[in-house]
This record gives sequence, C-alpha cells and structure tokens, in this order.
Amino acid sequence: MKVLITSGNSGLSVELARSLSSEHAVTLTDPNQVSGLPSNVQYRKSNLDYDDDLKDLMNGVDVVVHRGLVNVDSSVSEQLDQAMRHTYNLLWAASDNNVPRFVFLSSLSVLDQYEESMTVTETWRPTPTTDPVILGFHLGEFVCREFAREAKIQVLCLRLGPLSTVSFERPSTSSLYMKDAIQAVERAVSADIGLNGVATRHAGAGAPKSMWNIYHIQSDVPDARFSTAAAQSDLGYGPGR
Repeated sequence: MKVLITSGNSGLSVELARSLSSEHAVTLTDPNQVSGLPSNVQYRKSNLDYDDDLKDLMNGVDVVVHRGLVNVDSSVSEQLDQAMRHTYNLLWAASDNNVPRFVFLSSLSVLDQYEESMTVTETWRPTPTTDPVILGFHLGEFVCREFAREAKIQVLCLRLGPLSTVSFERPSTSSLYMKDAIQAVERAVSADIGLNGVATRHAGAGAPKSMWNIYHIQSDVPDARFSTAAAQSDLGYGPGR
C-alpha cells in the first residue's frame, strides 16, 4: 500500500515512516525539510493548503496518517486554524482522490477532565479544555467525524496517550511507549474494517456504520486509565507492559 504521513519532522512520524516502509511505500510530508530518512521513504514538502500540490500528493495513496498536533510556536488563532483547516484540506483532497482510509492521530488528553479513578472508554464524551493543543485535537476529531458521517472517507481515530520513550521511568496511568504507538498505527493502516466490520459499535449516532471509528491507545501500565479493549478486539492491538 501507499501511505502518506504528515508532520514529517515529529519524532513519531519519522519512526512510523521507518517502520511502515518495510512493508509499504511511504511518503512523509512537512512544510520544512526532513533529514535522516531511510532511502526507501520519500519526502514531499507541503503546507497542506488545498491546491494542486496537495491533490498531486494524494495520487495513488491508500491511507493517510495525519497527526493532529499543532505548532505550539504559532499564535493561538493560527494553531486552531491549523487544527481545522489542515485536517479539512487533507480529508477533502483524500476523498476527491478516492483514498479509502484516513487515520487521525488524536490524543487521550481530550478526556483528561474525568477523574483518575475512572476507566474511560470510547463512548465517553470528550472534555476538552481551552488549551489550544488539546482543543486542536478535539476540533480535528470533529472535522474527521463530519467527513465520515457524509461517507466521504473511512476514518480511524486513534487517541494516543502521552508518549514515553524511557521504559524504566515510572509511567503515568495513560502512558504510551513508542513501540506500542507504532504497533497501533500499523494495525490501523492495514486492519480489515469493512462496512460490516466489528468497529461499527463505536461509530456514534448518525455516522454510517464503520466509517467513523475511535480507539483509545495506551500501554499496559499500572492502573491504566483508558480502556484499550476496542483496539484489541478490532485492530488486534496488543499493548506492552
């Protein structure tokens, strides 16, 4: 398959490109030059504006992996604009080019307002704060859901826990190790979730069945705060300890 990954200068995107390129044709895109990539990973510069370059970028793509993380060095209004407009442009270009699947990398921080003692599932209502990073993830999810509800493209929304690269540190109750993040995305890219797939129960009211699917992704840490049962059942995700 041909996979397009955004936010090419983020550590997660680079690691995803390295891992996915062993089985797929991977293109990494970012507004700035990305260095240190394997020879089998292609780089394409893009500001994610809806133009001919973005349309061309979508040619032959089977899956788009879009990280909804905004640029914290931008103003608040620019961050929120990025969260919505960039996601919208990608979805529009993907649907116009008949790309079948869009994997949106969101964050479990949109549910942080629930008490630590609660085990939160995908059916719980998000509780975003006014923090532009958290609000950006929430707005990105909203744009994705609307495209899925119109049956323009299938969206798999992975809400990732805070990434932890050092395994011997005491993890938080929602920590996600890099290897588990990569595993979850790899499985989301290739999972067989058709119109009669088991993920239909996570679609939400008004969404065509299995077009809008949310999964909580964290590692198997002590007192894990978020249930990953849906990801384990539908994607075959196996969180590490």
